[in-house]
Amino acid sequence: MDLQCFLCWKVVPLLLLLPGRFWCMKVHILNEQPVHIIPGSKLVLTARIEKNPWEEVSTITWAREPETGQDRVKVTLATCPAKSPNCSGARPDVQMNLKQQETTLQINRYSIADSGEYSVTVIDRSGANTTGRCIVREYGTI
Repeated sequence: MDLQCFLCWKVVPLLLLLPGRFWCMKVHILNEQPVHIIPGSKLVLTARIEKNPWEEVSTITWAREPETGQDRVKVTLATCPAKSPNCSGARPDVQMNLKQQETTLQINRYSIADSGEYSVTVIDRSGANTTGRCIVREYGTI
């Protein structure tokens, strides 16, 4: 047996014992982009969280910021510890919920001011985070 083959058979099993080193948690918003919505209606965004069995989600945050412009201030819409299935948002018309490996943001009575780039950030127990993004626009705009 040559040295390279020997090292491969000895090192690879050790690398497999290091959880989280070669798999990164991912989050993906499932809605088709860009999302077009009529003012006054309900906006529902759903994101799927992909993680390995060793990773534990700590916190999930939904936010929005303007799609364009120089004053891109991010507004937190809802933050929830992963152990809580339902969370209220920063406004009374915003709700967030968690089911298995999915999170949903719901905004009742969508207004033009709610247009922009939405993001969902998932933080694991170690503090590592991943973010999914989606553009939401008023119906009829390009």
